[in-house]
Amino acid sequence: MNPKMYKQFNSRWIVGAILLLLPIVLVISRKQDVKIYTDQKGIIIQGIYGMTIPFNNLEQVDTISELPMISMKTHGYTFGNKMFGNFRLSDNSDVKLFVKSGYPPYILIHSKDTPPIYINFEDKFKTIVMYNNLIKSKGDIRFK
Repeated sequence: MNPKMYKQFNSRWIVGAILLLLPIVLVISRKQDVKIYTDQKGIIIQGIYGMTIPFNNLEQVDTISELPMISMKTHGYTFGNKMFGNFRLSDNSDVKLFVKSGYPPYILIHSKDTPPIYINFEDKFKTIVMYNNLIKSKGDIRFK
Protein backbone atom coordinates (compact mmCIF):
# COMPACT_ATOMS: atom_id res chain seq x y z
CA MET A 1 0.00 0.00 0.00
CA ASN A 2 1.48 3.33 -0.98
CA PRO A 3 1.72 6.10 1.67
CA LYS A 4 -1.05 8.23 0.09
CA MET A 5 -3.55 5.33 0.07
CA TYR A 6 -2.54 4.40 3.62
CA LYS A 7 -3.18 7.99 4.80
CA GLN A 8 -6.64 8.06 3.11
CA PHE A 9 -7.54 4.65 4.58
CA ASN A 10 -6.41 5.76 8.04
CA SER A 11 -8.37 9.04 7.96
CA ARG A 12 -11.54 7.29 6.72
CA TRP A 13 -11.23 4.73 9.51
CA ILE A 14 -10.82 7.49 12.11
CA VAL A 15 -13.83 9.44 10.80
CA GLY A 16 -15.90 6.23 10.75
CA ALA A 17 -14.94 5.41 14.33
CA ILE A 18 -15.84 8.92 15.50
CA LEU A 19 -19.21 8.77 13.74
CA LEU A 20 -19.90 5.41 15.35
CA LEU A 21 -18.83 6.42 18.86
CA LEU A 22 -20.39 9.91 18.95
CA PRO A 23 -24.02 8.75 19.40
CA ILE A 24 -22.94 6.30 22.11
CA VAL A 25 -21.09 9.02 24.01
CA LEU A 26 -24.09 11.39 23.71
CA VAL A 27 -26.53 8.79 25.05
CA ILE A 28 -24.26 7.92 27.97
CA SER A 29 -23.64 11.58 28.86
CA ARG A 30 -27.35 12.41 28.75
CA LYS A 31 -28.23 9.47 30.98
CA GLN A 32 -26.38 11.20 33.81
CA ASP A 33 -28.62 12.73 36.44
CA VAL A 34 -29.00 16.47 36.74
CA LYS A 35 -27.62 17.85 40.00
CA ILE A 36 -29.99 20.23 41.76
CA TYR A 37 -29.15 22.06 44.97
CA THR A 38 -29.51 25.40 46.71
CA ASP A 39 -26.82 27.77 47.89
CA GLN A 40 -26.85 31.38 49.08
CA LYS A 41 -27.48 32.62 45.51
CA GLY A 42 -30.47 30.47 44.63
CA ILE A 43 -31.35 27.19 42.99
CA ILE A 44 -28.49 25.67 41.00
CA ILE A 45 -29.28 23.10 38.33
CA GLN A 46 -26.13 21.52 36.92
CA GLY A 47 -25.90 19.25 33.94
CA ILE A 48 -27.71 19.17 30.67
CA TYR A 49 -29.97 22.25 30.28
CA GLY A 50 -28.68 23.57 33.62
CA MET A 51 -29.46 27.00 34.99
CA THR A 52 -29.36 29.16 38.11
CA ILE A 53 -32.52 30.69 39.53
CA PRO A 54 -31.73 33.53 41.97
CA PHE A 55 -33.87 33.54 45.11
CA ASN A 56 -34.94 37.14 44.45
CA ASN A 57 -36.50 36.00 41.13
CA LEU A 58 -38.72 33.39 42.78
CA GLU A 59 -42.40 34.28 42.75
CA GLN A 60 -44.05 31.05 43.88
CA VAL A 61 -42.94 27.58 44.95
CA ASP A 62 -45.31 24.72 45.61
CA THR A 63 -45.56 20.96 45.37
CA ILE A 64 -47.90 19.05 43.09
CA SER A 65 -48.70 15.35 42.91
CA GLU A 66 -49.02 15.04 39.11
CA LEU A 67 -47.27 16.57 36.15
CA PRO A 68 -49.48 18.44 33.68
CA MET A 69 -50.11 16.86 30.26
CA ILE A 70 -46.98 17.31 28.12
CA SER A 71 -47.62 17.61 24.40
CA MET A 72 -44.08 17.87 23.04
CA LYS A 73 -40.39 18.36 23.67
CA THR A 74 -39.20 21.70 22.22
CA HIS A 75 -35.53 21.57 23.19
CA GLY A 76 -35.11 18.87 25.74
CA TYR A 77 -34.14 15.31 26.44
CA THR A 78 -36.22 12.30 27.33
CA PHE A 79 -34.96 8.85 28.14
CA GLY A 80 -37.28 6.44 29.87
CA ASN A 81 -38.94 8.43 32.62
CA LYS A 82 -36.32 11.22 32.66
CA MET A 83 -37.29 14.57 31.14
CA PHE A 84 -34.81 17.45 31.13
CA GLY A 85 -35.06 20.75 29.25
CA ASN A 86 -37.78 22.67 27.47
CA PHE A 87 -41.21 21.19 26.85
CA ARG A 88 -44.66 22.34 25.77
CA LEU A 89 -47.82 21.49 27.64
CA SER A 90 -51.15 20.54 26.10
CA ASP A 91 -52.39 24.13 26.73
CA ASN A 92 -49.48 25.39 24.52
CA SER A 93 -47.58 26.92 27.45
CA ASP A 94 -43.85 26.32 27.73
CA VAL A 95 -42.17 24.79 30.79
CA LYS A 96 -38.76 23.57 31.92
CA LEU A 97 -38.62 20.06 33.29
CA PHE A 98 -35.97 18.45 35.45
CA VAL A 99 -37.99 15.42 36.48
CA LYS A 100 -38.29 11.69 36.63
CA SER A 101 -41.95 11.09 35.90
CA GLY A 102 -43.78 8.67 38.13
CA TYR A 103 -42.00 9.79 41.32
CA PRO A 104 -44.20 12.44 42.96
CA PRO A 105 -44.20 14.94 44.48
CA TYR A 106 -42.94 17.51 42.00
CA ILE A 107 -41.78 20.99 42.91
CA LEU A 108 -43.34 23.72 40.76
CA ILE A 109 -41.35 26.96 40.64
CA HIS A 110 -42.61 30.21 39.17
CA SER A 111 -39.82 32.69 38.52
CA LYS A 112 -39.70 36.19 37.01
CA ASP A 113 -37.33 35.31 34.16
CA THR A 114 -38.23 31.75 33.17
CA PRO A 115 -41.22 29.65 32.25
CA PRO A 116 -42.55 27.45 35.08
CA ILE A 117 -39.99 24.90 36.25
CA TYR A 118 -40.77 21.41 37.51
CA ILE A 119 -38.20 19.56 39.63
CA ASN A 120 -38.19 16.26 41.46
CA PHE A 121 -35.95 13.43 42.53
CA GLU A 122 -36.54 9.71 42.39
CA ASP A 123 -36.27 9.74 46.17
CA LYS A 124 -39.45 11.39 47.52
CA PHE A 125 -37.66 12.42 50.73
CA LYS A 126 -35.00 14.28 48.74
CA THR A 127 -37.72 16.21 46.87
CA ILE A 128 -39.40 17.19 50.15
CA VAL A 129 -36.07 18.31 51.63
CA MET A 130 -35.41 20.46 48.52
CA TYR A 131 -38.86 22.04 48.83
CA ASN A 132 -38.31 22.79 52.53
CA ASN A 133 -34.89 24.30 51.77
CA LEU A 134 -36.47 26.58 49.17
CA ILE A 135 -39.14 27.75 51.58
CA LYS A 136 -36.58 28.35 54.35
CA SER A 137 -34.21 30.21 51.99
CA LYS A 138 -36.81 32.54 50.59
CA GLY A 139 -39.42 32.67 53.33
CA ASP A 140 -43.02 31.72 52.67
CA ILE A 141 -43.21 32.21 48.90
CA ARG A 142 -45.93 29.66 48.30
CA PHE A 143 -48.53 32.41 48.06
CA LYS A 144 -47.83 35.71 46.39
